[in-house]
Formats: sequence, C-alpha cells, structure tokens
Amino acid sequence: MKRFLLLLLLTLSLTPFVSRATHVTGEELSYKNIGPGVYKITLVLYGTCRGQNYSDLSGGTPYIAIVDSTVGPSGSVYSMLALTQEGDSVDVTPFCPSVVNNCNNPTSTWQGVMRYVYSGTITNLPKSSKWAFVFTSALGNNCSTTTGRNNASNIINPNNDNISLYATLNNSVSENSSPVYIDTPKYNVFFCSYLPYIYSQASTDADNDSLSYAFAQPYYYNSNGNCTSPAPLLFRSPYNVNNPLPSTFSLNSHTGEIDFKPSVTTDSSLVSIRISEYRNGVLVGTSMREKIFIVDNKYCAIPPIGHIDTVVGLSGANVFGLDTLYTCPGGTVSFQVPIKDTVGDSTIVSFNDILGGSTVTVDSNNTTHPKINFSWSTAGLAYGVYTLTANFNTRSCPLPVTTFHTYTIIIGDAGLLTYNVLSATDCIRKAAMQYNVNNGGRAYTLKLLQGTDTLKTYNEPANTLVVQDSLAAGTYFVILQTAGLPCTSYIPMDIFDSGPFPYKPLRGDSLAVYCRNFKDSTLAAYLDSGANYLKWYDGNNNPIPGPVLPSTATAGTFVYTVSQVYKTCESARDTLTVIVNPDVCDYDVNIHNVITPNGDGKNDLWEIENLKFYPDVKVEVFDKLGDKIYEQSHYGSPWWDGGKVPSGVYYYVVDLGKPNIATGQQKYTGILMIKR
Repeated sequence: MKRFLLLLLLTLSLTPFVSRATHVTGEELSYKNIGPGVYKITLVLYGTCRGQNYSDLSGGTPYIAIVDSTVGPSGSVYSMLALTQEGDSVDVTPFCPSVVNNCNNPTSTWQGVMRYVYSGTITNLPKSSKWAFVFTSALGNNCSTTTGRNNASNIINPNNDNISLYATLNNSVSENSSPVYIDTPKYNVFFCSYLPYIYSQASTDADNDSLSYAFAQPYYYNSNGNCTSPAPLLFRSPYNVNNPLPSTFSLNSHTGEIDFKPSVTTDSSLVSIRISEYRNGVLVGTSMREKIFIVDNKYCAIPPIGHIDTVVGLSGANVFGLDTLYTCPGGTVSFQVPIKDTVGDSTIVSFNDILGGSTVTVDSNNTTHPKINFSWSTAGLAYGVYTLTANFNTRSCPLPVTTFHTYTIIIGDAGLLTYNVLSATDCIRKAAMQYNVNNGGRAYTLKLLQGTDTLKTYNEPANTLVVQDSLAAGTYFVILQTAGLPCTSYIPMDIFDSGPFPYKPLRGDSLAVYCRNFKDSTLAAYLDSGANYLKWYDGNNNPIPGPVLPSTATAGTFVYTVSQVYKTCESARDTLTVIVNPDVCDYDVNIHNVITPNGDGKNDLWEIENLKFYPDVKVEVFDKLGDKIYEQSHYGSPWWDGGKVPSGVYYYVVDLGKPNIATGQQKYTGILMIKR
C-alpha cells in the first residue's frame, strides 16, 4: 500500500503551502454510503490546546483526494473533495471537573483535547474495486495550512510529520460503509507506567461485515513546498509498524483491543490502526485511525479489569483466546466476568448493545466488585463472529476512566480438519497420511471410519496440531470431536493407488547388435514381482505394442524402453538398444531364451544358432542365487534339455571364444526361461 499511495498522490497538483503546526494528537477517516454512488466522507481530528496555531483547526477546510487506482499505471485523481466543519469543536478532555485544562486556561499544565469533525459528500461515484479516499494534509485552500501531529518518541524526526491517512472502498459489487467506532464521550489516551490497560477499538458495522484489526503504516507529507509528496513515517529502533509501544502488548484482531502495560515513566507513542472489512471473504473496504498514547504518571488512573472467568460459570463453549470463546450452533453459552478495580474505585457497567436473544445481568453494579452474567442460546444462528461490548466507568480523579471491554463468541463447527497424503501407496503399501487440526488448541478425538466401521480412534491432548496415520487405498471418513463442544467436523477421504511401482521388469541384454537383414529377434523382457503387464515405448517415448520385434531391414541405432505395471502404478523404465550394422551377414549367433522341455518336440532343447562358426564356445547357466547349474564347452553336441532343474528364470553366459564375425561381440549374457 505504501507504493500505492506514493504513486497515486504524486498525481495531485496543489500549490505551495505554509507549514503551521496544529498539534493533532489523533485522527480518524471513514465514510458512509447514503445513496447509490453517494458517500459522506468524515475526518475527525483531535487537537491539543497548546501551540500558537491549534486554532487553525476551527473552521479549517481539509481536502480529500478521491483516487481510482484502476485508471492507468499510476492511478488517477477522480476528484478533490473539500470538507467543512460540522458544528463547533467539543472539549473531550477526560479529566474530572475539578481539573482545569489548558483549553480553558492557557497557563494550565494539564493538556486539554478538542474534537473537530469535518465532512463532505461525493456523488455519482462509479463502480471500482480500488477507490482510495486520501486526506492530503491540506487544512486550507491551496495547502495554506497543513495538519501536524504532536511529537511522538517512537518516530524519527517527529517534527516533519504533516498528517496523511486514507480509507479504501471496493464498490464494484455493492455499496459499503465504514465501521463506526463506539467511543467514549472523552478522549482517553493518558496512561500510567507499569500498570495494565486495555485500550478498546470497539466498533459496529452497519453491513454486518467481518472486521479485522491490524497495526498500520502511518504516512506524512514532506515539507518540500507542496502537498504532493507522501512518505512513510520512519520508526525509531526498536519500534516498527507492528511494535509501536514501549511495553508488552497484544492486539486482538477480532475486537481491536490492545492489552498493554507501559514499561517507561514518560512517553508519547504514535499508534496507527487499520480496520479491514470482509464480505463473503472479499475485502470491501478499509478505514484508519491514529492516536498518540501518552504515558505520564501525573495522569495516573488505573482502569478496571474484567476478563471471562474460565474456571467458574463457563459452559457450552471453549476458550479460544483472551475473552474469546468458541462454540457450536444449537447450544447455550454461559459465562461470568468478575470486574476488579485495584485502587478501590466503584465501577459502573453498561452496554451499548447486547446480542439478540441473550440474557445479560450485572451483580453489584456501581461497587468495587461488579460481575457480569451472560447466557445465550445459539440455536438457529449462522456461523460467524459475535461480540458483546461492555462499558466500564469509574469516578477516579484527576482522570476518570471509561473503557470498553469486548467479549467475542465464535460460532462454528468442531474446528477445521484437513489432511495431506505424505507418501503414495506405490500400489504395494499403505499411504502415509497426516490429519491437520485447527480448533484453537483444545483437546479432541479423531475417529477414522470406513463405511459404518470405526477403524481407529485417536484421543489427542490440547495443542496437538497434527496426527499421522497410514491407510490402504479406499474411501474413508474422519470425524473430529472437540472436547466440550456438542458438534463435530468431518471430511471424506478417497485414497487412491498411485506413485511408481518400485520394481523394474526383468530383461536380457541391454544391447543387441545385428547385421542388416539378419533374422529378427524379439527383445527379451519379463514380468517380475507380481506385475500385471509390460509397457513398451519407442525412442520418442511413444507407447508401442509389445512384445517388440525390431526390424533389421534398415541400418542404424534404435532405442526402446520397457516398464511394468501393477494395478495403476507403473515402474521406472529400462532401456534396450538395438544396433543394425549396414553389412549383410549370415554369421551372427541367435540365442533362444525360452525352452519347454515337455517332450512335445517343440522347444525341448536350448538351441543357439550358428555356433558352428565358433568351435571354442563355452556355455554356463546360473540360478538366481548365482549357483552354476550347467556348463558345457564346444556347446551344440548335443543341445541342453534343461536337465532336472525346475521351471523358472535362469541366467546364461555364452563366450564364443572369439569375437562375433558379424558384430564383434564375444561374450553374451541374458535370461533363459525354462517352462515345463
């Protein structure tokens, strides 16, 4: 998005400005759809009542650039919109009435805060998936005044920080409105060191979109004589976009709550938050707010704390995170929230809204120990994220505290269940499997079913993310039952035989050499290890029918490959090469590789043709163990009938005693198959 802003806003054409600090300590930019193609854009600025120019905020004219990034490679400015102030500014200083702030008395050391609201309307906005509404920092015509942030210690060169922030809109399918913050009447960003706080970003969305909160990159405008050079603010080490606070902290992406505990005595840190809206899984818009968190012990006011009691009163749901529960539709969720104020102030608990059909009561309200009781039937509710926001108000001084606490209920099934095949069956073994479980780290049971039969059950403790298994080819179901939830999740699994058959076929010599027009001979290859059939390929890897009887009519080198197939798995291939010499000859030997010594007069003897040209020939035959079962010099008188060895595959070595007259080859090895 940084590149997006830099490119788009460079197209703005504004005249030189005079930089005048306005001491803004927070800002928000949002929009609301008020008709087809009609949007009201609202900018809220919080100004501190110090500095010679903060008064420029009153009656100022902020400018918003309406930019469509789909027009051209760098985007295009569709319109410039001037905003006007809505009514008078409002003092939102959070101090108790007895404390006089510098908005009322300029000599006061207590910092006051005024809220200024500006708005304007854009009409006839076309459809686009990439609208951006960009505050250009201009607070007056021709950039005569720009808005500047208060100094922030987590930013490098904090004085060069004319404000820029933006919101986005995707109205390509439907209109959209930004979420609305549920703010307190006062601007409470003052904190004490070494005390725990929960800072709420609670908001509601009129479109019921799913909201996601995240830290955002803040931007500023260079002081280079115009308003057209946005750049990202640089953080001082060790701070960065996702680590802006001098404390231990966490940001809840569902509710926007920031839990933190300042670890310094004085500080002012810029915190930028972006809310993203998703509708049916599609990003439809974003909005942005920034505030400077001030740590100073003179503002000490300890907020009350109230978290869901995970031991007492919790039923019908499992803990998914801090103040976040996970449950199934059709049950009843109940929980309690004991509220504690460490300094003994009374706390008044109230609610902006409650979930439809729920029952919410408060025991001992307006005391030092109120307790929220919540019960809600989830029957008929859709899967989704639901929130209950409670307001905690104390009467402490100098800083009364009003905070929001958001409690989230996620309605879904027992969790997300997926699987991976880690290794295939190769048609002879079980497939290695892995089941992946995402159920918030809770204990669970997995059941493996085939048909109505339960084959296996796995009882897994909390935080077990994967379970490994091995399965033969077939159709299965896996059922996930998460502890404490009445519902289940399941997935069907079809495990197919796949992968390479691990055994190659048996074969004879890998090289056969012939004279041209010599008697053709079938290439020798045989099934092994229970394979079903052979597959032959020519030199271009095209399947060809087997067995292969290579022609010797044309001289040349011819390459064939052969594999074997078992079920659906094919083995690696072996290569057989045939060389046909250009000369015609009649002296080549021809070694038969099958005999059937059954007395029928056909193939009863192992014949080797043309041995008459090789009187010193020696023949040896071995079994699979390498033991010699037959040996004969001057072979051919008589031919061997296989003796008494059983049917099977044997291996021969034929040494002609001199090179082959036709091919130059002297020693031959191969397979002899005896079938009785």
